[in-house]
Order: sequence, then C-alpha cells, then structure tokens
Amino acid sequence: MGGVALFAWVRGQKSRRYLRGSPPVRLNFGAWGNRSAKMNGQFCLGMLLIFCSIAVAAAAEAESGGLEECVGALYFRKYDSVDDLHFETFVEQELSGSSCGALAGDLELMPVLSVSERYLIGEGSHRRLSTTIRLRFPLAKTQIGSCEVIFVERLPHGVFADPFELQHLQRRGVFKEASVFGDTNLELPSFLSNRSLVEVHMDVDIASLSNGMDIKLELPLHGRYQPLDDRGYTDVEFGAPDLFLRCKMHNQGGEGRSCLSILDEDGSSPRHERITWSLPSGIKAHTGIVSLVTFSSAILSTLSIVFASMRYPDLKKLS
Repeated sequence: MGGVALFAWVRGQKSRRYLRGSPPVRLNFGAWGNRSAKMNGQFCLGMLLIFCSIAVAAAAEAESGGLEECVGALYFRKYDSVDDLHFETFVEQELSGSSCGALAGDLELMPVLSVSERYLIGEGSHRRLSTTIRLRFPLAKTQIGSCEVIFVERLPHGVFADPFELQHLQRRGVFKEASVFGDTNLELPSFLSNRSLVEVHMDVDIASLSNGMDIKLELPLHGRYQPLDDRGYTDVEFGAPDLFLRCKMHNQGGEGRSCLSILDEDGSSPRHERITWSLPSGIKAHTGIVSLVTFSSAILSTLSIVFASMRYPDLKKLS
C-alpha cells in the first residue's frame, strides 16, 4: 500500500510541474467553425454533383426510351399479358419514335429485311422453329458502329419456350442473349396458361459486310397439354416475327448513341405466311376406354402388392 501511495504522489508532482511549465490551452472556436463550414460546403457540393449525375442519366434513358433494355421487358411494364393488338400498338407508339434519326430519316441508310425461309423442324410436341433472315445494308456505313439484331417471336396459345434451355444455348454462344416473357410456368396445360414471347439478340458486324448477310435462327419450342378434341390434335398458327436493329451511332464528334430501328420488310419477303403446328391431344371418344384401363391398372397393381406382402411375409426381412 505504501508503494502505491508513493507512486501516486510522484505522478501528481510531475503533473503539477508540467502544468506550471506549459502554456495555457486556448480553444479556437472560430477556426473550428470555419473548418466545419468548409466541410459542410464540400459535402453539399458532392451531393449536388451526385444528384446532377443521376438526373442526367435519367434524362438520357428517357431520351433513348430505355433502348438498352429488352423489348419484352419494356412491353410488360405497360401490359400484363401478350396480346397482338397491344404489342403492335406498343411498337408503333413507344418504339417508333425512338429510332435513330440517321437510320429512320434517310432511306439510303436504312437496312432492308427479308425473311427468306421459315418452317418447323421435327414432329410431335417438341419441335424447332427455323427462321432465315436476310439483311442488306447500305454502302455508306460510316456512322454505324456495332449492331445487334433483336428477334421477337410472339408464341401462339399452347406453345412455350423453356427458359432454361435458352439459357443453355446462350452459354454455348448460340445466342448473345435469350429471354422469355409472359407465362413461364412449364407445367400448366393449355387451357390454364397464357401466351408468352421469346426475345433473342444476335450480334451483327456491319463493318465487315459488303452489302448484307443471312442469319439462321432455330428456336426450340414445346407444346402444352391440349384439351380433348375429336380429331386428336389442335392446330396453332405462328404469325410474323418482329425484328429490330439496335446500333451504336457515331456523330461527327465521335460520340456514340444507342439507337433502335424497326426493320421493315421488302416486297419479296414471304413474312406474312403463317405456319401451322398440329399439337397432339386426347380424343374425346376414347375418354371412357382410357379411364377404364387406367382404373383397372391401378386396382390390379394395388392387389398385386397386397397379395405379395401376404404371400411372402419374410420377403422384407430378406431384403
């Protein structure tokens, strides 16, 4: 205890000596206030710059009409389901005005579209829709940078595309991007499901082309379970696909701008020809027979299991 008290007394003496020899401490509240005001000003300036950047980005997105997004995503922001009339109205009102001036204003710079072939591959409920697109570009392509073709297929009622299958094709490099919008429930029958649309993006190297190119696209599709029919199948028809061209346009200052152009067909395109797919379905006349056979098979299977368990009680022990 004595040692502790002595140590405390020595420290107290040193502290008093230090305080007597040191100058008095003066608090400069004015300098602190100036520094605080300066920091607040810098903070406000930084926040103002952030808000200005957000406003400029929002204005640029509004000016371009959200062209960097998928067409299907823009459509489903306004509508809840796929409807041909709604989609055509959406394209005419929402997308036509966002086309590039350099592409839409000058006919000599407009790409020309023709769908040369369109047919179904395979049989039954799992088939592929093949479409060959012919694109012809103008000779003057100085303002056009990188481009991509956007292929939109509005699927008829009773047909769906597997999004997981499309993602697998995208990972393999078959498509640049592939998405399904609308009803993506793969297990629903036709009479409980809604329509969907498929959007596929493909890169186009315009600079390396002389005047055009052919693009062949095979879209894997599947048929849903159809309601009973007297013929044993249900016919569904495919309409014309919707094609868009998204390009990076360069002005005289070298600045790039993303533009979306709606491609129009030329006179030689068989684009309006409809394709019919006959999806298999059950026959109404066979309903009684199928129900009887199914019920009988279930009863016989149950009786066989019960008989085997009673006839061979030690079978479970042996296994």
